[in-house]
Amino acid sequence: MGMRNDTMSRRQDIYRDAVAVIRQDYATDLTVQAVAHEIGTSRRQLQRVFDEVGGASFRTVLTRVRMQNASVLLRETDAPVAAVARRVGYSQPAQFAKTFRRLYGAAPSAYRNSPGPRVAASHPRGAVARRPDARHLVGLGQRANVVQVAPTPL
Repeated sequence: MGMRNDTMSRRQDIYRDAVAVIRQDYATDLTVQAVAHEIGTSRRQLQRVFDEVGGASFRTVLTRVRMQNASVLLRETDAPVAAVARRVGYSQPAQFAKTFRRLYGAAPSAYRNSPGPRVAASHPRGAVARRPDARHLVGLGQRANVVQVAPTPL
């Protein structure tokens, strides 16, 4: 038995609104509770929507948005890696570097200095995306396990 169309439509609206908040406030100490409050839903409902509509957790989507913005800052500015980390919401540069390396396969400084466009795995190496439709997730390309880096900040 499938989900009612109006229920699915409402969940897609919640997802779209939540992603808009993430794109706007990614550099802050954003929590699922704060986003849920901002868009007028419960924390649990928002978690369910991320899983069912987006196929990824709130934290995963937030991390992807932060890393996409970091990749742009690394390419387009000379800001130190620690400053980029802070600008995208990481208080610990080492944690930022570890996450960036996991997604992009290179340290932030090496990424900055390497030629060519960048593509990052949306999940830690080798993990398969659970989401059946790649169009819903922020910055995803055609393949479900690849994130395309946006040429301009989100």
